[in-house]
Amino acid sequence: MTDPQQPYQQYPQQPYPPQQPYGGHPPYQQPPKKRKKWPFVLLGLGVLMVVMLGGCIALIGSAAEEVANGRPLEHPEDAAIATCERDAVLGLPKATVTVTNRSSEASTYTIRVSFQSQDGTVQHGEGYAAIGRLEPAQQTTQDALGGTQIPAEQTVACVLSSVQRTAAL
Repeated sequence: MTDPQQPYQQYPQQPYPPQQPYGGHPPYQQPPKKRKKWPFVLLGLGVLMVVMLGGCIALIGSAAEEVANGRPLEHPEDAAIATCERDAVLGLPKATVTVTNRSSEASTYTIRVSFQSQDGTVQHGEGYAAIGRLEPAQQTTQDALGGTQIPAEQTVACVLSSVQRTAAL
């Protein structure tokens, strides 16, 4: 069965397994480079600063516009002085202010009254009146009392200095 001319039976050749370098360890490979995080952190902080700066500029701009426009909350047409007199007991100037809500929503009012001499040359102080909530088209009266006594022989004039209306909560 064996052929005498072929003394050895040949087996198919198998490739040799890859050889390990000296020491039995695979060759050292460098780990992939990590991306640096600090440029992204700086970029994020820069964007945050720009957004905050923009918000500050917008806030200051709107406040400056409000001041330039002379406070948009002024509504002198909503108030009138009904009476102006010197309180007989305390000697303080007193103004009775009538307020009518001419807006379409419930509002609160802060009213400042200036007390002056009849000719307007001497100011005798100021008084304030506050109305907590007034519904649309409602009317009410409120007293504003000054803080400086006026001699009995002097007469006083009352002038509306400011009428501020704010939407009620």
